[in-house]
Amino acid sequence: MKIADLNLARVERDLAKHGMTPVAAAEAVTLYRQFLDLVQQHPDLALCPPSAADLAWHAHMLRSAEYRADCIALFGAPIDHDGDAFGTPDFRAAWATTRQLWKERFGVDLVEDPDARDVNSHAPASCLRPLPRAA
Repeated sequence: MKIADLNLARVERDLAKHGMTPVAAAEAVTLYRQFLDLVQQHPDLALCPPSAADLAWHAHMLRSAEYRADCIALFGAPIDHDGDAFGTPDFRAAWATTRQLWKERFGVDLVEDPDARDVNSHAPASCLRPLPRAA
């Protein structure tokens, strides 16, 4: 399965039902797809999603059966989520890495300050996708 083929229409609707405008929900899903692309391209790196992407990630995780099936199809296993990472050295390193890769891959600058949590859709979220666990 390709990330572009992932059906996230329900995730987008869920975001809109919980107060996002349709435009903001669509942007969140687009940023989430981009985050998933980086996870797929760099499975060995800890990455931090932009704020709006994280909202879509959470909405996707709440649809647990779909999330699990989608992640297995894309990555071979569900993506881990560390919701307690904000402010840690691992978080700061992951945000710096994500910013660099995002600029290289998508040509977009994310917010530089790792402490500017949730100030806009391109600011860091408060979580990260940690390094994969050793088997």
